[in-house]
Amino acid sequence: MKEWLRKKFVSWLVGDLQKIATAYDLVEIHTDRENLKQYFVFRDNPLTPEQETEFIQSADQFSKSFLWKVIKSQLRYDAQKMVFIDGTFGKAALWLLEGFEKYLETIGNAGKEGSPEP
Repeated sequence: MKEWLRKKFVSWLVGDLQKIATAYDLVEIHTDRENLKQYFVFRDNPLTPEQETEFIQSADQFSKSFLWKVIKSQLRYDAQKMVFIDGTFGKAALWLLEGFEKYLETIGNAGKEGSPEP
């Protein structure tokens, strides 16, 4: 009983920390080895053609939106400020922003090339 109560208390104490994203929550980009085209997998299931089209269009619209331009500028500004305060963390923040930009670009390129049925 004591151990159960301790676990329950610790769960309650750090409950917000347990609401993190895992690899299972991400959309993975895979390449078909036969014809070298990309397709998307979410939670171990390939996206249907309709889902894939919606995903690509949403990413394309978001990457061209005013909201993304403002968010990107704000993140870049904050990351550059962090470079002066803590060089390593600021550079890591810039690296993450560039990675996200490349991710959006990769999704858009997959839509232009077309995608196979997995």
